[in-house]
Amino acid sequence: MQIIYVHHAERQITENHYNKELRQTEDITERGIEQAKILAERWKDKKIKAIVTSP
Repeated sequence: MQIIYVHHAERQITENHYNKELRQTEDITERGIEQAKILAERWKDKKIKAIVTSP
């Protein structure tokens, strides 16, 4: 079994950044979108059995 930890893509920092509940409402930056695309391309052929996320 292999466990891989991936942090979220880069987000814009707004006044919501310091509020734990609202932080996730911040938009992903252009760089964050590119990061997600790179990850998708790199992992597209992997046989992933489970994904666990935090709330």
